Amino acid sequence: MKRRITAVLIAIVFAVTMSTSVFSARTTEIHAIYQEPRIEIVVPSTGQMWLNPRSLPVQINGNVEYPQIVNIPWSIENHSEVGIKVDAAVSARVASGSGIELSGSSVKNSKSKEKRIFLFLDMKVTNPGVDVGALDWGSTVYDSKRHMLITDYGNERANIMTLAPANLDGTLANGGIGAFHLDGNVNPDPLGGWNPAKDMVTVKIVFTFRPTDFHIP
Repeated sequence: MKRRITAVLIAIVFAVTMSTSVFSARTTEIHAIYQEPRIEIVVPSTGQMWLNPRSLPVQINGNVEYPQIVNIPWSIENHSEVGIKVDAAVSARVASGSGIELSGSSVKNSKSKEKRIFLFLDMKVTNPGVDVGALDWGSTVYDSKRHMLITDYGNERANIMTLAPANLDGTLANGGIGAFHLDGNVNPDPLGGWNPAKDMVTVKIVFTFRPTDFHIP
């Protein structure tokens, strides 16, 4: 997916006329020149997440882990000639008939018998060549300053991260990649249990991009 953002530069041309008299006239002409920076951002269109309510062992990047929310991190790549500020909007839709409730707080160690899922989006800036799946994402403890809570009514945040512009040769620069993944926890033993055929959640993430600046050559 590629978005293009335009900018208008003002080129100022000074025309000065002089006379031999005591007084002189000076004229300034201002010409508006249209020029747009090259904006090229690569964003994944789809992804996959699995629910693992009973924390069964899962092999991720060669390591055996026990997450309740399983997904391989994705990334945004900034190939633009300008830095990019990233805004994000997240929401989720529960499959009809599943009975799942999206929780606004952790359900870890919950004794509730309701079918509840706690989900949040985590993002971080990284460099080319780094395996985003091997990044240290930290614990599954929710931090409202760092994470975005995912609910059925939606959540938005501006300036969730800033990506560096591409190098002069067009290659990705350090700080030009934004990695993101989903985390959280699940009530492991709700009344009636979990049903793989019905219990599904679709998460929608919408990114908006704005240039940080644009330098006049």
